[in-house]
Amino acid sequence: MFVKLTEADGRTNGNIQWGPGIRHEARKKKGRLTPKDLCSPYVIHYYSSRYLAILLNPIHANFSRPLAWEFIPEGETCTDGLKHGSQAGTTTKRIRLPRYSIEQRVAFSIFCAKTTCKNAAWNNWADAWLSGEDRTAWSARAAAWAVAASARAAAWAAAAATDAAAERGAAAAVVWAAAATATEVAEPLNLDALALKAYKWRDPLQGERKGE
Repeated sequence: MFVKLTEADGRTNGNIQWGPGIRHEARKKKGRLTPKDLCSPYVIHYYSSRYLAILLNPIHANFSRPLAWEFIPEGETCTDGLKHGSQAGTTTKRIRLPRYSIEQRVAFSIFCAKTTCKNAAWNNWADAWLSGEDRTAWSARAAAWAVAASARAAAWAAAAATDAAAERGAAAAVVWAAAATATEVAEPLNLDALALKAYKWRDPLQGERKGE
C-alpha cells in the first residue's frame, strides 16, 4: 500500500488540499523523472509504507500532526530509496499511522546501519544497545568515533542513542542510516521491512523505565 502524508487539515506544502477521492497532477516535465526531481514541482510525494512514512516525516515535510492516506500513483514515478514521486495521484481513504518511541526510531537507524557497517566495535555496541545491556552516552560516542571516518550511518545511529537523544536527533540518525545503506549496499535495501522490524521491536528497558 502506498501512503501519502498531509497535515491534520489534509493539506500539503503549497496549500494543496487532499482527501477521499481527490486527485492532483504535478507540473509536466520534459524528459524522464529522476530522483533529483523529488523536491520539485514535477512530482507528488508519497511513501512505500505507513511505517516508513512516519519515521521519515521529521526530515521531509515535517508535518506537525500528520495524517496518512492510501495513495494511488499515476504515470511516471521515481524514488531515491526513501520517498517516491509520481506525475499524478489520488488519495482514497485515511489510514492509521503507527507510533514509534524514540528508542524504536534509534533501533531502526541501528538496523539500517548494521546492513553495511562491519566495524566489530560498533556492532558490539549496537547489539549491547538493542539488548539494553549498555546505553551509556560514553559508549555511544565511542562507537561513533570508531567508525566516523568510514561509516556515516553508523556514526549517526550511535550519536542518536546518547542519553540526551531527542526525537529530531533520532530522526536525523534514521535518515542518514537509511540514505547511506540504501546507496552503499549491492542490493536495494528493504527499508520497509526494517521499519516494520523496528515497530515490532520491544525495548527491554521499557518496564524498568516505567518503574514496573
